[in-house]
Amino acid sequence: MQKRTRKMFAGTMALMMLFGTGTAAGVSAEETHEPVTLTIVHEHSEEAAANIPSSAAFRYCMDKYKEDHPWVTLEETIIANSDIQNKYTALIAADELPDLTYVKYTLLESTAGTGMLADLTDYVDPDNYYDGLASTTYEGKIYGMPNKFSIYNLLCYNTALWEEAGYNEIPETFEELLAAADAFDALGIDTISLGNTAKWFAVSYFTDALAYNYCGEEWVDKIIAGDSSVKWTDECFQKVMETQAEMAKLFNADFNMTDDITAATMYMQGKAASHVVGGWGISTLQGLSADYPEVWENTRVVLVPSAGGSEDYLINACGAAMGVSSRLEAEGNEEKLQAAIEFCQYISSADYAQYCAEHGTTTPVKTEYDWTDLGQPFVDMADVINNTPHTGLNFNDYINDTVKMAIQNETQAVLAGATTPEAACANIQAVQEQVFE
Repeated sequence: MQKRTRKMFAGTMALMMLFGTGTAAGVSAEETHEPVTLTIVHEHSEEAAANIPSSAAFRYCMDKYKEDHPWVTLEETIIANSDIQNKYTALIAADELPDLTYVKYTLLESTAGTGMLADLTDYVDPDNYYDGLASTTYEGKIYGMPNKFSIYNLLCYNTALWEEAGYNEIPETFEELLAAADAFDALGIDTISLGNTAKWFAVSYFTDALAYNYCGEEWVDKIIAGDSSVKWTDECFQKVMETQAEMAKLFNADFNMTDDITAATMYMQGKAASHVVGGWGISTLQGLSADYPEVWENTRVVLVPSAGGSEDYLINACGAAMGVSSRLEAEGNEEKLQAAIEFCQYISSADYAQYCAEHGTTTPVKTEYDWTDLGQPFVDMADVINNTPHTGLNFNDYINDTVKMAIQNETQAVLAGATTPEAACANIQAVQEQVFE
């Protein structure tokens, strides 16, 4: 009976937070609590918070949690974002997850699947999240609450340069976008600046959306799940790769050797009429605007146009979440377990969403964005988020890691003309069969 009462309390608190009616402070202050210590390993340092809005939001909500839970001590281990996955891979292998643990979709099989994570299904509502908690669901149960959300296939464009090339409006279809390359070649500039040294950028910006366009949601859901009834060699995905083979003419010649910051700078310098980015990239352009105010003033943002007559898909991912080690359940310490669950709720709450929205960054918790005061590119991005009819999952965050690397490598090779679409699809399928045999 005690456990059920605790769940009801936590569930009520979660709803209060998600719908902005308050935090747990007023409830918890009336109770007497035993001291609790929780271990946590995360990447949100004070230095990161100074530069990354999502890290600032994390620390903002963590500080609120500490204020509202004076009986809880957080033993923090903070590491660099670039090291977080390797760190957790080692912790998982050693069965040494901290009490409050990093949760990522591609790690669920080795964590939730082996009983390392506590089931949080009763404490969170998937309808409050952009991805419906696909990022933290394993075999029908929820094991984490997201605190990191990214959108990807955005196209920033310089209205002055497009008008100079004869376009009063940006193309509405992918096919029309491909055809625009000739006009910009005549002006001696690139149609789109792209930085793809990290390999995953092109997949997030183009491969994902094209897969939804040509193959449909059901196909994508099955391919992510490793369902053998669909294959990377299916005609629809070969069409994805064939389309990408046509795309190299849109980009700067060195796109596979250019990073995203350099590509953004090329756009702001007027060397490209457009720039493809994720949501974070708008802030990058804003940071360069003092040196190139006219380009910033002329910049508008739309979704990369859809292909094949499909409706638009905004590619997104809840890239990270917080969960709870199942060790706390085994210990039978209800006070400690509930303190851990409440931490996850704070880091994935309406307060978190509001902080992110106010600072020009995206959030996994559904919210209305109004970025009027941040400039027209932010207003445009908010319009894309609020009004795009469909969302799609980013392969880089939801596909098995080994298969993901094959997709990245083959996409890069196809774009560079180093392989054929057919060979690329066959190579990805071979890796898929090896992983899921």
